[in-house]
Amino acid sequence: MMTRRSALAAMAVLASTPPLDRARANAPLTVFELRHYRTQPRRREDLIAMFERYFLDAYTRAGATILGTFRNADDPDRWFWIRAFPAMPARDVALKGFYGSQDWLSRRDECNATILDVSDAFLMRTEAASTLNLPGSPAEAAIAPSSAQSLIEMTIYPLRPERAAAFPEIFMSQVLPLLRSDGDIPSLIL
Repeated sequence: MMTRRSALAAMAVLASTPPLDRARANAPLTVFELRHYRTQPRRREDLIAMFERYFLDAYTRAGATILGTFRNADDPDRWFWIRAFPAMPARDVALKGFYGSQDWLSRRDECNATILDVSDAFLMRTEAASTLNLPGSPAEAAIAPSSAQSLIEMTIYPLRPERAAAFPEIFMSQVLPLLRSDGDIPSLIL
């Protein structure tokens, strides 16, 4: 099981580094979106099943890369997922493609009926030049976490815009060496 420190390191590096090797895309991913959903009571599993069955492939066809989906262990009505794009213009194209797709249009009412709130989202961009191994297929990214028994603890600290420019240097020069010295670098980080 990952420790809290290694999970935080994984998310920080994910948010600050582009992947190197992705057969399904020509450009590195530079824009990441962490999306938190609060579902109607006892509807989380319905939403996850719908996402994995219908929307995962539709997002991929539209140009988004789904990096993973995660249940909140402390709240049975919370779920979050991470999608990524090569750049902001590619994000705009992918979202228009997905929300204009028959997959979404034919199921949006059913999907929206499971959701109570989606206002908690973070748009992140890369800053450093490290690498991250992605799963071999989009289905591995989104479906594996749903059936896995892994536990990841994550804390999010949004940066104020005036502090954002300093984060990559502080993380790479101060935080990452401490994590490495403690042996807390997860296997997904090269």
